[in-house]
Amino acid sequence: MRSSSSSTTLLVMALSLLLSTSLIACDTEQPVCSAPYIANGNTCCLDKDNDTRCDSSSGADSEKAALPPGLLDCSLCPPQFVTQREEVIVYRYVCQNKSVMDSAEECGTAILSNAASLRPNTVQDDAYIVSFDAEPACRGALKAAVLRLVLAEVPINITYEVEDAPDAMPRPIHFSTGKSNSYFYVGFCDGACGDLADASLAPTSAYLVRAVLRYTDKTVSTRDIIIDPTPDGAYGQKRCG
Repeated sequence: MRSSSSSTTLLVMALSLLLSTSLIACDTEQPVCSAPYIANGNTCCLDKDNDTRCDSSSGADSEKAALPPGLLDCSLCPPQFVTQREEVIVYRYVCQNKSVMDSAEECGTAILSNAASLRPNTVQDDAYIVSFDAEPACRGALKAAVLRLVLAEVPINITYEVEDAPDAMPRPIHFSTGKSNSYFYVGFCDGACGDLADASLAPTSAYLVRAVLRYTDKTVSTRDIIIDPTPDGAYGQKRCG
């Protein structure tokens, strides 16, 4: 029994010494690391930026740590689309004559109708003229008038004339060869209306319009029609476009 006890004690002491020696050897042994790795205790760690400190184990954390303060890395974030709506309030002024202006001051120079000052001729020769009429029309977004003429006898040619004042001289706006039934469009625009109309009139005045028919032995005129493209007139109030 005595000899058994002694051998057991020695065995325990030997194991303790072996463990102690082993631990001391681990503490004192320095690992050999190759770049870009550096020693970290008894192991090696990655040091890609060569700052003698172990890089983070997470690449994403390392990148975030390298960003300047206040900035976020959104390279891995899903794209986001932001739609911004802007509301613009536009004020327009309706003058007493129903002209629509951008400012109240402009109502002082608003377009006024002169239709009341015009003196139309209401007589025409029914032996040659069946009817002569006009009505508001649209040519695309362009305000216009369509004139229709029906004749009992076909003339050599037809000239359409306008006057914009009681004492104004008639001026021709359209010419055509004679037909028994014809129509044409007058557009209201500043300058030429292009291909949208056969003739153009400025929308700043009312007009007397007539057709002058030239036959071999005589000249015949239709009655006058008032066309008013100003804001007060039916032609100016026509909605187009």
